[in-house]
Amino acid sequence: MTENLRSSCWLLRLMISLAISGAYVNAGDCAFAQITPDTIKPDTTLPDNSIVTRDPDGRTLNITGGTRYGSNLFHSFEQFSVLNGVYIDVGGASGDVQIQSNNLNLAQHSLIRADTKEAGGQVLVHTTKAVTLTEGSQITADVIPEGTETGGNVTIETGQLSIQGDNSRIRAGTFGKGRGGELIVRASEFVELIGKIGKIGKIGNGLFTETRSAGKGAGNAGNLTINTRRLIVQDGAQVSTSTSGEGQGGNLFVTDSDLVELQGTGISSIYGQRFPSALLTQTDRGGNAGNLTIKTRQLIVGDGAQIASGSTDQGNAGEIKVNASDAVNIFGVSIDGRASGFFSRTNKHGQGGDIIIDTNAFRVADNGVVDARTLGDKNAIAGNITVNTNTLEAVNGGQILTNAFTGSMGNAGNITVNATGRVTISGSAPSKRFVRGINGDLVEDESANSGLFVRSKGSGSAGNIEVGSPLISLDRGGEITAETASGNGGNITLKDLDLLLLLNGKNQISATAGINQQGGNGGNIRINAPNGFIVAKPNENNHIAANAYTGNGGRVYITAKSIFGIQNRKSNPPQSDITASSQFGLNGTVQINTPGIDPSSGLVNLPTVPVDTKLAQTCTAGSTVAKSSFTITGRGGLPPNPGDALNTDAVQVDLVTLNPEVGKPSTPAVSTNPINPTPVRIVEATGWVTAANGDVILTSSAPIVTPHSSWQSPADCRLLNQHQGG
Repeated sequence: MTENLRSSCWLLRLMISLAISGAYVNAGDCAFAQITPDTIKPDTTLPDNSIVTRDPDGRTLNITGGTRYGSNLFHSFEQFSVLNGVYIDVGGASGDVQIQSNNLNLAQHSLIRADTKEAGGQVLVHTTKAVTLTEGSQITADVIPEGTETGGNVTIETGQLSIQGDNSRIRAGTFGKGRGGELIVRASEFVELIGKIGKIGKIGNGLFTETRSAGKGAGNAGNLTINTRRLIVQDGAQVSTSTSGEGQGGNLFVTDSDLVELQGTGISSIYGQRFPSALLTQTDRGGNAGNLTIKTRQLIVGDGAQIASGSTDQGNAGEIKVNASDAVNIFGVSIDGRASGFFSRTNKHGQGGDIIIDTNAFRVADNGVVDARTLGDKNAIAGNITVNTNTLEAVNGGQILTNAFTGSMGNAGNITVNATGRVTISGSAPSKRFVRGINGDLVEDESANSGLFVRSKGSGSAGNIEVGSPLISLDRGGEITAETASGNGGNITLKDLDLLLLLNGKNQISATAGINQQGGNGGNIRINAPNGFIVAKPNENNHIAANAYTGNGGRVYITAKSIFGIQNRKSNPPQSDITASSQFGLNGTVQINTPGIDPSSGLVNLPTVPVDTKLAQTCTAGSTVAKSSFTITGRGGLPPNPGDALNTDAVQVDLVTLNPEVGKPSTPAVSTNPINPTPVRIVEATGWVTAANGDVILTSSAPIVTPHSSWQSPADCRLLNQHQGG
């Protein structure tokens, strides 16, 4: 019993370690007595005592009164215990709440609130171990609708922050025209935000800064910062900065993290729709969304989760910037087919936010996307996408795209990929992927293929694509596309290439305009591989195209050491081809530069005069063995047989007579004559002599010489014939 009382006393001290705007909340000495749940009892130590009233609902306790000293308001309590879901509504001109403890656990719709009509509602929670909010519990610092001042900040400093269940949240905001406060979370171990598949509200669980006000002069949302080793967001939980007026949305920062992981969606039975697990900066009614910055070692976004910045009205989306030192991995769709990934959205005539990703290994797979689109009019521009990486994979329907939706007059943005290693684009989606269309309804996405896409589905222009990589591989329907329905095609540049591969059919690199049989000029395609190769299989229907319909074809300019399996054609046959044609306009041009082979490479200059023909000894004269043979060495020529004439290009070998001085050590001179236009009569040799240097000289008659014995054994023609087949 004593141990239980000690525990209750510790919990009492935990819950009453409050200061109201720097004031002191006095709990007195802790007596070992039974603690009554949900009891707040002021003492009588202050000149003006605190007053606690309970709302008719029985679950809200209001604290008013207290003693003012300067800008501070003091409350003092004899007993302070909130254990069963009772609200703490701290009133006064100032509304700061400070909680210091070992742990803080809020459950069953418990609320710590520092809301005010004026400035100064601050909440500071500092624990040495953990902060846990479950079952709809909340910590808030808001400026209520009549207020025009800045809202209070909320700061959570702990080892572990866990928010779970229906509508559990921490929020700093304003519902008037003032600026919303900031929300700062520092957790040395992890931040875990878990939604719930069930009855959740429109916002759900999570961390929020926001402003909500109609009309002009709306307030700005505060910034939201999370500093932790691991951030886990799943089952529809969200981290969001937003404004619903014309103000500026807050910025969102996730810093100093080893892992950021977003997974799955949650469903609301109230609103009848799914909500993604997400990091968001968003705005509507004319405001601008804030920027979103993530610094981590590894980022994972899967199963319908999102990292997004968007505007649903006339405002601009914010910039999304990710620095993941190891890897970024995006994959999968939600149960209802919504893609995981990064999203930048604008409506009407807003400017899309750029998406910038720096990482060692980037992978987008299985219907995942990096998506910057606009649904707006002719003044709307989708955001640009830049990926700086070592390796990039877009596989099984993985896409990087910046588009203008069907029916939109807006323009697509640009895509830039800087890869020091391989770029792989391969395959198509395993299932359907849906996006929210121009009327807000879900529509099936226009392509299931993996690729880089810069498209204008309306009348706007396509953006440009630039990829720098030593090896680009398109496989099984991979695409690099800058097409338009009726506007001008974009430009595509592939640079720093050693090898471009088009494998296993129906891959395409396209800057075609007028794909809906309308106007627009084809874009330009430049492939720069001066020391590299372009390789495709001829019968696999791969395309490099800068075509048009009623406009003019574009220009294809290729520099490569060699090109295999794909060539320039005038139309689009089923073979692999390079085209820049137009159905009803002027054809474009295809220019292919491949270095020619130097015809003099590896050749030796021939002598200007004929060279003596030399014969190597192969058989002793007078041998009785038939089928003797001899081998010709050196430069020169003989007719195929004695009855044929020499070719005019052959080197002529003249017969010579034996020099009388043949027996002397010096080598006799051999005369050579220039090649005659008409070959001379050939006299069959009937003998030969051997010069002192070993040369064999054919003669028309056998010379008379004194026989002598030789130390060299004569060659056996029978053995020789076995090797030469003579």
